[in-house]
Amino acid sequence: MASASDICEIDLLNNLTNRLTQSKEQFTNVASTLLIVNPYEKNDEIYSNEKIEYYINLHEKKPPIFRQTYEQPHLFDLVLISIENLLRTGKNQAIVISGESGAGKTEAAKNAMKCIIYYFQGESKKERLNNINNFSSRNKEEPLEKKILSCNPILEAFGNCKTLRNDNSSRFGKYVTLNIDFETRKVTGASIITYLLEKSRVVTQAKNERSFHIFYQLLNCGDTELLDKLFLSQDVKNYFYLSNSSNVKLKNINDSQMFKETMECFQINDFTSEEINSILKIVAGVLL
Repeated sequence: MASASDICEIDLLNNLTNRLTQSKEQFTNVASTLLIVNPYEKNDEIYSNEKIEYYINLHEKKPPIFRQTYEQPHLFDLVLISIENLLRTGKNQAIVISGESGAGKTEAAKNAMKCIIYYFQGESKKERLNNINNFSSRNKEEPLEKKILSCNPILEAFGNCKTLRNDNSSRFGKYVTLNIDFETRKVTGASIITYLLEKSRVVTQAKNERSFHIFYQLLNCGDTELLDKLFLSQDVKNYFYLSNSSNVKLKNINDSQMFKETMECFQINDFTSEEINSILKIVAGVLL
């Protein structure tokens, strides 16, 4: 599609449909813009570390000066072009991810961050893989890169929900900045600015939609002692703010498992036990 001289909406939609249904390709280039079609099915392989390495190898063989791809368009290809522009020009780069509700913006943003952080883990494949694999081992001081990536589950717990189009829809916007040291080629920091949180969802939801994930995570945490301390019970229907929707259980989201991940991410980012307890008390207070 990037080489088409003239294109209309019908041609564009027809091509996107054919690529997804016939070729299982969800990425399509239109000049310098990458279109991503959400297949609504989980595929860990398409965003794996091995896939990042595949595109790193392609870029090392022939770094692109202008927008071009080697075999198939991919989010990692676009991210690596931004990285190369950053290192070549020394100027800030921006990746803008936009689309309607359910388009897959949250997943694209998470995987773009993952690719950037992975790339700056080392000069060689072995070094990058070793540093990334060390993320899974708990140390007294968690790596900065792990802290940055672990912000996502927290943001999703308090800012994402189920809508009619998407089981994990972000109800806020965010601007993420990653800082790179040119000399060490390491990620040195990050900041996240959030805006326009859909606060009205707390008190009412449309039919077959849910409130923010954190409420359901807490009620389904499986820790009866914690729930007793917060004066909560597990039945969602006991709480007026959650009783509007009939769609409580989700097929693709395990609230109990997600609660454990959220709590772990708090710890990774150095939240104290007192701070975590205060946050949970506020959540319980809203429910009560």
